[in-house]
Amino acid sequence: MENFLLNLLPSIAGILLGFCYIPQIRKTYRTKNVEGMSLAFWAILNVALSFLLVNSIVVFQTSGVWGYMVTEIFNEGLAFVMLLMVIKY
Repeated sequence: MENFLLNLLPSIAGILLGFCYIPQIRKTYRTKNVEGMSLAFWAILNVALSFLLVNSIVVFQTSGVWGYMVTEIFNEGLAFVMLLMVIKY
């Protein structure tokens, strides 16, 4: 049960979170339209998620719990894709 709560559940949450980004990434890529999107929001979000990713790596190194790290990798990676598209378009 502990493995499920510490590793599998956060990983499932990370994958589901990733699915939340996909429609926005797809729409932005197809339309090349970022009107109404805040560059500051995506930039600050990426900084915050980077801090959480670093923290999750430390948690993994000290306790071996990897679920949180998987979630943050998905979250930061997809948020970074959106940041790049907001900057580009």
